[in-house]
Amino acid sequence: MLTTREISALMKSVADVVREHVGKAFGTLAARCDALEQQIRTIPAGPRGEKGDPGPIGERGLDGTHGEKGDPGPMGERGLPGERGEKGDPGPMGERGLAGERGEKGDPGPMGERGLPGERGEKGDPGPMGERGLPGEKGEPGEVGPMGPPGPIGPIGFTGERGAKGEPGPAGPTGPQGTPGEPGPMGPQGLTGEVGPAGPAGPPGPPGPTGEKGERGEPGPAGVRGEKGEAGRDGRDGVPGIPGRDGEKGLDGKDGRDGVDGLGFDDMSVEYDNERTLTLVFTRGTVVKRWAIKLPIPIERGIYKQDAAYERGDGVTHGGSYWIAQRDTTDRPRTESPDWRLAVKKGRDGRDGEKGERGLPGPQGNDGRDLTQLGFDGRKY
Repeated sequence: MLTTREISALMKSVADVVREHVGKAFGTLAARCDALEQQIRTIPAGPRGEKGDPGPIGERGLDGTHGEKGDPGPMGERGLPGERGEKGDPGPMGERGLAGERGEKGDPGPMGERGLPGERGEKGDPGPMGERGLPGEKGEPGEVGPMGPPGPIGPIGFTGERGAKGEPGPAGPTGPQGTPGEPGPMGPQGLTGEVGPAGPAGPPGPPGPTGEKGERGEPGPAGVRGEKGEAGRDGRDGVPGIPGRDGEKGLDGKDGRDGVDGLGFDDMSVEYDNERTLTLVFTRGTVVKRWAIKLPIPIERGIYKQDAAYERGDGVTHGGSYWIAQRDTTDRPRTESPDWRLAVKKGRDGRDGEKGERGLPGPQGNDGRDLTQLGFDGRKY
């Protein structure tokens, strides 16, 4: 049986594991809720519409439960007592006669005066519900009350079916200028302009850009192979081209498939092997998920047995000392082994006790046999 301290440590370990699992499972959902709340806050509120006509009165709801019995009302005033006849004088008591036959029941006597009210009794149980009364006349519809404050954001619902594509809305105001985009690819070379009149020869200019590659000519005669020249330097970067126009808007992608339903607390159960293993089992239909949690709870395994396999947390007695396994092992408990930890060291031998009193004489033994009269076969001769 586990002690209260062991059970407390076990439950604390289980709580940490469950808390970690729940934090991982619901962390993504909390982030999505926060993002959705931020998007909702950024949506501008539309203009308030005109007050609509009141809707029709709904059907009558079910009758509520019968209320508790109310306290009794105040006591009314005491009525006037009726006239009482005069009391006659009693006559002298005669001798007791024989018992006669029992007569017929007489008329009840006049009612006596009303006594003082007694103490208020305990509240009685509510009586049975009465029959349902006739429905009242239909009242006129009341005025629509003012709109209440918006309620808290509810949980995220399931993704609905994709609706039909709506008509494009009016163009919104021009937004702020975005950051300059990366330069686009260089455009094609423009058409060659007409040749102008020859001007005066100017100073030699820098080398111009390389022209388009002409058509391939016929191969010339093979020249003499020259010596290998030095490697040329890398050319300069080309002039950035004019940014290209934005492409047309692409088509909307297809809706993704619905995600598989997750597992929650209602689908969870815990199995315990009565030693040190807890198993969290999540079941939904035919889907079963298991997570085993092994806790190093000390378990008494008795005297150490050679060549036996011990798990982490097993405790054994060996050489008069008590040892606890620090890992799964088949090694012998000793101080040099890292697989075992000495929990309780063997105590020193106690001192000899004081000499006790002389005991009572034992019972008389049987007569002995005379071994001098026995032969080699054990028989007396």
